Amino acid sequence: MDSESQLGIDEEIPSKVPELLSEETISAIKRRIKQNRTHNGKPKYRYLLNGLVICGTCVRRLTGQPTNGGKQLVYRHVRASRKNCPLSPGIWVQTTGLEDAVLWKLFRTLGNRKAMERAMRQGQPDNKGIKENLKRQERVQDEIVS
Repeated sequence: MDSESQLGIDEEIPSKVPELLSEETISAIKRRIKQNRTHNGKPKYRYLLNGLVICGTCVRRLTGQPTNGGKQLVYRHVRASRKNCPLSPGIWVQTTGLEDAVLWKLFRTLGNRKAMERAMRQGQPDNKGIKENLKRQERVQDEIVS
């Protein structure tokens, strides 16, 4: 049962609510929003590691940004976090050097079976070590209880 029925309200009174903003103001706001857009949905420059590069000092993400009118592409702090980094005004890392180094390492690792196996082993948990630690934990808990 809805609240109107519970309160015994069974009548609707039509009323006109005045507009808060004129059509002219709404159109002006929409135009301003369109002008304020910084991009048209397609990035002008591509950054392979965008959002994956982290400052070693403040541990904040660096994002790709063009400098010198797009002649040089770098990863650097976004404006807000630049102020909070002890390396203020923050660090700039050239995209070409970093991206080339990462791609070279990937190709060397993926093209080398032994290096690939080594990387996979390093990324997997040590099940034997986990089982030993669980047994040790059970022994300690048993000692505490007894």
